[in-house]
Amino acid sequence: MYISCPYCGGKIWLETQFDCRHCGRPARRCIDCVNYNMATRTCGALGLGIGEPEDAKPGVLSTSYRCSSYRPRMRLIVRP
Repeated sequence: MYISCPYCGGKIWLETQFDCRHCGRPARRCIDCVNYNMATRTCGALGLGIGEPEDAKPGVLSTSYRCSSYRPRMRLIVRP
C-alpha cells in the first residue's frame, strides 16, 4: 500500500519502506496510525504511552519506526 509522506508528500510503499526516499524522514508516525489515541497519547495495539515529540516527529529509535501494528489512517493513503 502506498501512503503519502507526512513531511514532503512523496509516495512511500508502506510494506517495505521505513523512510521516505525523497526527504529521508521516518515514514511511520504514531499520530498517523489508527491504533494511536491522541487524547490519551497511547497506542492501543502496544499498550504504551507515546509522548511528544516522538508521536509526531519520530526518529530511528522511536517506537513507530518499525512497528508491526502500524495501520495508516485513511487520509494518508494515496489514491491512483
